[in-house]
Amino acid sequence: MIKRVFTVVFTFFLLSTALSGCRFIKSDISKMNVILAVGIDGKTDNYSVSVRVFEASSTEEAKDAKTAVYSSSGKTVSEAVNGLTSAIGNNPLLSQSSVIILGRETAGNGVKEIFEYFLADDYIGPSAAVVVSKTKASDIIFSDELENFLPTDRFTNMIRASWENGTGVNTKFAEAVVKCENKFSDFILPVIEFDSAKHIVTKSAAVFKNDVLTDIIDEDIIKGLLFLSDSIEGGFLSVSNEDGVQASFEIIKSSSVIQTDMKNEEITLNIKITAQLNIVELKNGTLTDETVEKLNSQLSETIKELAEKSYASVIIKTQSDPINIGRRLYIDRKISSSVTDEEFRKMLSDSQIDTEVNAKISRSGLF
Repeated sequence: MIKRVFTVVFTFFLLSTALSGCRFIKSDISKMNVILAVGIDGKTDNYSVSVRVFEASSTEEAKDAKTAVYSSSGKTVSEAVNGLTSAIGNNPLLSQSSVIILGRETAGNGVKEIFEYFLADDYIGPSAAVVVSKTKASDIIFSDELENFLPTDRFTNMIRASWENGTGVNTKFAEAVVKCENKFSDFILPVIEFDSAKHIVTKSAAVFKNDVLTDIIDEDIIKGLLFLSDSIEGGFLSVSNEDGVQASFEIIKSSSVIQTDMKNEEITLNIKITAQLNIVELKNGTLTDETVEKLNSQLSETIKELAEKSYASVIIKTQSDPINIGRRLYIDRKISSSVTDEEFRKMLSDSQIDTEVNAKISRSGLF
């Protein structure tokens, strides 16, 4: 099956290259290797780039092709990437890469230089995933587990599925670049790591302030941020009412409305969250209407607590702005572009929120 996938992917690559007029059209395909995943470690003046490569040089060879790993280093990202040609023996074709993996230490030193490099010459497609490794990016690249995800879409689908279940936000390279380029706007990226069985999983996220990683947050904090700033479809919440009845809810749909204001250099937000959730009962009518009503009330309170805890943990504590407070204030002309980054961050640390949650429960039974 994997060999068949390799053949299809490489055949598609040959056709799309021939028809798209891409910048490699004049190059000899047999002298290229398709890069499936890129890992970046190190920092300015000492970068290390690791790649997982699809090695077939023709459709005839694709049926027996496998992936291989290579690495190179340099003072700049450009120098490190250019060194891959010598390491691989062929020209690296980065445009087909499905994921950029940033090492945790690298993310903590700032990622703008890396983004600018890959963006400048259309090296990486806008739909590629960009993630942070909890350790070194090379640990993921060199892991045999990565072979199970590439070159198919399983790796990026895994990340997006986790995010749809309420455990993250930005997943695409283009989204992170836009956030990185905008003043008064920050981003959050998925964090990937190995679980106890050495499988690649994503259950936390990296919070950035400007282009520098400032904190790693867990699933509950991520869910709270999503309730604050985005629409959610999928994922689960567990609550219990005052009588000790516990229930698990599937998030059908959630949305938020944020109104921002600023007086005397103090930011205040009014946030209204509307959420529709489904409670699945083992048997229709197991829970009484009174019990469901109590659970409904507790559910609204749980979402409110999640949202406010996330706000305190990310916006106030780290002074990061992934929910676009600054952009909202700027568009509403309540903050000037002359406000310095330091001044804005101080405003975030002193900001106040008033949260209102309206949760509605639907019921369904398994029997």
